[in-house]
Amino acid sequence: MNIDYAFISSVCRDLYKAKTQEDLLDCIFTIVRRYTLSDLQGVRGFVENQYKDLPVHYKARLYPKTIEQIFGAYHSVILSHNTRRRGGNSRELPETYKKFCDMVENTLTTNLIDDVAIHLLYYLLSAHTMFVKNEPGHPVGTPFPGGLTVKRSGNRFLCPVKEKTNGVLLAICPFCPAEPDEK
Repeated sequence: MNIDYAFISSVCRDLYKAKTQEDLLDCIFTIVRRYTLSDLQGVRGFVENQYKDLPVHYKARLYPKTIEQIFGAYHSVILSHNTRRRGGNSRELPETYKKFCDMVENTLTTNLIDDVAIHLLYYLLSAHTMFVKNEPGHPVGTPFPGGLTVKRSGNRFLCPVKEKTNGVLLAICPFCPAEPDEK
């Protein structure tokens, strides 16, 4: 997908307008459905390239969770949009959502990254997972160095790196509904 500054600005304006989970789902769906199969294959190639230097045993656990995070969320957006009841249980978005929008706009418009289309898709899918579904940005079972993983405990999600990502420019963690896992 070809993306320019005007498109990014338009997407960001639309994201800022969302007030409820339903508004956000509509916004995300409108953009995500523009990504082609070729674009999605490019995302897979991007991930594979990013992970090429990781230790084999870690990559074998991380890669499937990353693919789940991206492609599972992509399918969830489409399915959620096409099967929902309009005006259902759509809650207002939390205050952290506006800060998330600020981070996305700043990241995508300051030329800090090369693959803007891939990062836009990543942020849109993360917004769906975290703000529409109220789930962690990284799926349960996602491994982190040291053998730690994202966990579910009843209705709570626990993340071992939740409190350790402050200052990481592109991180979605500060906006994630997961709680810190103190273990």
